[in-house]
Amino acid sequence: MDRVEQLSSHFGQVPLEPADAIFGLAASFKKDPSEVKVDLVVGAYRTDEGQPWVLPVVSKVEGILLQEHHDHEYIPIDGLRDFTDAATALLLGHKNPVVLEGRYSATQFLSGTGSLRLGAQFLAKHYNNTSTTIYIPEATWPNHRNVFSDAGLQVKTYRYYDPKTITLNYTGLLEDLKVQ
Repeated sequence: MDRVEQLSSHFGQVPLEPADAIFGLAASFKKDPSEVKVDLVVGAYRTDEGQPWVLPVVSKVEGILLQEHHDHEYIPIDGLRDFTDAATALLLGHKNPVVLEGRYSATQFLSGTGSLRLGAQFLAKHYNNTSTTIYIPEATWPNHRNVFSDAGLQVKTYRYYDPKTITLNYTGLLEDLKVQ
């Protein structure tokens, strides 16, 4: 048996995950011959040629960050303080007493899934309770459920979108998030 066969045999029994519905939509978009289509599937801007397009303001900020942090030193374990402060103020509001009085803690993580994974591990460790339930939206990335369930948390979904009316499913949302 050669090395490739040996390696593949180690993983031969691992079941394949179902296809990602969101990437399936992206593939359908690419196949659509319409001249007036807009790809809003994955949340990335693209040129007419289908290439990634970076907002000019993002390029400008990246240039500033490169000038300020050109030494390539590691950032602190909890992230860049200026970034976490600004993100917290954006999330809670600049005039929020919690922000004004500095009564918050924030940490910067790499990527959305990485953040979810670390958050799930934190909850599983510090809320060491098998009844801890995480609610995720019905329509979400397939890996989100796995991130929380792999950490040992119970996962439930909530409705928030009504595709028939293309609006918030207010009744479903309230029903699903009702505290038992």
